[in-house]
Amino acid sequence: MTACLLLPGLAVATTPLGLGFALFLFGIAVGFMDVSMNIAAVAVTRVAERPLMSFFHAGFSAGALWGGGGAALAAALNWAPGRQFVTATLAGVVVLCLTVRFLPASLDGPARVATADDALTRPSPARQPVL
Repeated sequence: MTACLLLPGLAVATTPLGLGFALFLFGIAVGFMDVSMNIAAVAVTRVAERPLMSFFHAGFSAGALWGGGGAALAAALNWAPGRQFVTATLAGVVVLCLTVRFLPASLDGPARVATADDALTRPSPARQPVL
């Protein structure tokens, strides 16, 4: 959420020092987000007892493609950076609020390492309730 809220700060920076500070804060927020997403992916992988990390990285890449497509559309429509960043912030907050509703309260489960045999005998990752 912090990265979403810091995004418009990039558009309002008027000096190189201000832009540098905004980029620094935005980079910290994105770094924390990346670490937390990987921790969540590891927790889900342990509960599901099958290797799922590639699915999470694919989801991250798909999100990057959607974001790039949205930025290209905004540029094609000649949107100002402020308008584009505020729109992206609102979209990010809405998606985050919708997503949080479906997260489990906890991921308590066995902490055993999944094997290659488990990947062949388990149901599809899309059918796992933890996802």
